[in-house]
Amino acid sequence: MTYIPLDSVKDETDKIDSAAADGLLGVAGSASYRIHEIEKHLHSREEWFGVHSSVSAGVNEGEAWSVTPFDSTSGADGVFGSWIPLLGSGDTPFQATYAKFDPHRLIISNVDAGANKLPHQIQIAWGASGAAGFGAGDYTGTVATPERDGKASPIVIQCPRITAGTLMFLRHAVIGAATQGMDFYFGIHEYAG
Repeated sequence: MTYIPLDSVKDETDKIDSAAADGLLGVAGSASYRIHEIEKHLHSREEWFGVHSSVSAGVNEGEAWSVTPFDSTSGADGVFGSWIPLLGSGDTPFQATYAKFDPHRLIISNVDAGANKLPHQIQIAWGASGAAGFGAGDYTGTVATPERDGKASPIVIQCPRITAGTLMFLRHAVIGAATQGMDFYFGIHEYAG
């Protein structure tokens, strides 16, 4: 049997229990990195975006706390509509020193009458354009079955952390209906590193 001195064991447990951790600025994949990412995701501010009052090319597609929802239009019967801009290069970081963000939740405030309670496939892409992000695999998606007039809970979006200043786009499809509109807002989390 090998004897391990108690002070040696204490040194090792102190690394876990008492040592400072670099969190998201440390080594990706380490325990402290992952714990900090989970902690930050669960206990952080959330900024909600709608359409900006004065859109300019590449900047300010979205506006934090806008009262005007985004409006996406689907194609017919399960075909995705055009990509619409959500965030421009100047929309993140919202908190000046933060380097990363992720879209966290989306709430559908209204859908056209023909789309009520039908499955909506929603895709969010990031990059130079929606098509470029999608083509590069830089996208995420979800399926929702919204009710007309916003009778729905926020939809959680699963997404990796994205570099601040990256453009973001959305498109959707409605299964079983002609071309349909969807009004929505979305919220992001931001991260220091």
